[in-house]
Amino acid sequence: ECSGDFDDLMLKEWSRKNLRSEEDEIGTSSGVAKDLLAKVTRLTTGDAVMEGSLLRASSADRSPYLLSKQELHKSVVLVISDDENLTIGAMLNRPVARGIELEITDKATMKSEKVNIPLRFGGEYAIKGQDSMLWLHANPKLRSENVGAEVGPASTGIWKCSQEEATRAMASGIAKPEDFIITSGVSVWPKAGALAQGMQGEVTEGNFEPISKTRIEDVWSVLTKQEVLTKLNVVKECDVANEAWRAGGSDVDVGEENDPSGTTTEGIGEGYDEEGDDSYVHKTTTKVDDLADTALRSWVASFLLGAPTLGH
Repeated sequence: ECSGDFDDLMLKEWSRKNLRSEEDEIGTSSGVAKDLLAKVTRLTTGDAVMEGSLLRASSADRSPYLLSKQELHKSVVLVISDDENLTIGAMLNRPVARGIELEITDKATMKSEKVNIPLRFGGEYAIKGQDSMLWLHANPKLRSENVGAEVGPASTGIWKCSQEEATRAMASGIAKPEDFIITSGVSVWPKAGALAQGMQGEVTEGNFEPISKTRIEDVWSVLTKQEVLTKLNVVKECDVANEAWRAGGSDVDVGEENDPSGTTTEGIGEGYDEEGDDSYVHKTTTKVDDLADTALRSWVASFLLGAPTLGH
């Protein structure tokens, strides 16, 4: 058995999803029951999603965004609006190939400095009548100076402000360019019918997970490491984006991700067979999670950088 190339592996996963036999479906009945139980548990114990909530995409072994909407795989999303019709959010960990260039004049020294703050792809939609760019910060000093206003009632400590407010804060010396995250565009989750229940429905389905308030500072710290996307740093930036996503997990999740010891089959015992392990692409030694990472990198290289050959 071998890992195979990207296209072959993606075809295997497409076939698995769309061409399963009745025997396969019967064989997965226990898995379906476990999924249903997990869904009920999330529905009854999960945190309520509201404006200001910070979430990350599923940490399941099989990413729900392997075959479609790859940009959402291991994404970090801030909910900026949630009403009876839809949830609107902005992805925070998808830098694009340009930044916002500003000339900041220090009020104390009157010296000017040009800065370039990375711009993030927040989603494919725009809100009619509103600026497509969203300026965000989580700096305690800026909060104490009332630079902007908190995003919603979720009390995550993430604030939004205008470009003018951010520029004044940098000019007065109470903020640095890296204090700000700028997104362009939004992502939308409708609330229509029984199956579409906005971001709350995505959490119930296991496609997204709320990020604990105790981990938001860690996530934000990693996000500020991101740079303008280039052909030279696309792999690095995808790695940093995934690092921000990992930082949003529980202490156990983060520890497991960072622990290089052991193997993926440790403790399973003799007779282990990848064919029976749902976390592997069928009849290969490739983890589905690794394939989803490659699919995301391909999406970033193609749609945010315009260089699809750099994706894999």
